[in-house]
Amino acid sequence: GRPGWHIECSAMCMRHLGETVDIHAGGEDLVFPHHENEIAQSEAATEKPFVKYWLHAKHLLVSGEKMSKSKGNFFTLRDLLAKGYDPMAIRCALVSVHYRHQLNFTFDGLKEAREVIEKLDNCYFQCLSRSQLVEQKGETDFDLNALEAAIAEIEKALEDDLNVAVALAHYQEAVTFINTNLTKIPQKGLEACIAFFEKMDELFGFDITAVDMPPA
Repeated sequence: GRPGWHIECSAMCMRHLGETVDIHAGGEDLVFPHHENEIAQSEAATEKPFVKYWLHAKHLLVSGEKMSKSKGNFFTLRDLLAKGYDPMAIRCALVSVHYRHQLNFTFDGLKEAREVIEKLDNCYFQCLSRSQLVEQKGETDFDLNALEAAIAEIEKALEDDLNVAVALAHYQEAVTFINTNLTKIPQKGLEACIAFFEKMDELFGFDITAVDMPPA
C-alpha cells in the first residue's frame, strides 16, 4: 500500500546516486503519486532530504497531438536517426522550449533546428578559418566585452530554472553579432570567438567545435 508502490525507484536512486539526489526529473504526471511516494518512503528511511531540485516536464506533443503509437506519431530517437535526422538538430529542437512548457514537435521545427545548427557551424568555421590566415590582422574595434556579456546572459538564463530556451536565444544573438562583425575581427577577437563556441559546447552539447581544421 501507499507509499510503498514505488519502492524500486527509491532503491535504485540510493544505490547509484546516494541518499540525497541533486536533481530528479520526470513528467508532470509523476508528481502524484509517484514522486510523492518516493519522497515519503526515502525520507522515512534515511531522515535526510531525498531530492534538492525537482524538474517536472510538460508532455510532448507531435504535430499538435499527444504522442501515441495508435496514431502513428510515436518516434524514438533511434527512429529519427534512422530517418537521417541530425542528432544535434534533434537536441536543438527539444531544448527550444522551456521544460515546463509544452513542446509541439514537428518535422518543420526539426528543419528549423537544423538551420540553427548550420548557422552555428558556419560561424565557427569562419572564425577558425580566418584565425589561421597568417596575414589576417583586421580592425581593433571589435568589442570583446560583448561576448563576455553574452556568456553572462546565457548563464543567467540557465540558472533561472534551467531556461535553456532563453539561453539558446542569447547564443544565437551572439552568433549574429559575430557574423555581422566577422570581417573586422582581429586575431585576438577570433581567438575569443573560438573560445566562446567551446564554452557554448560545454553548456549546450551541440559539438560545434568537435571537428577541428588541420594546420594551414
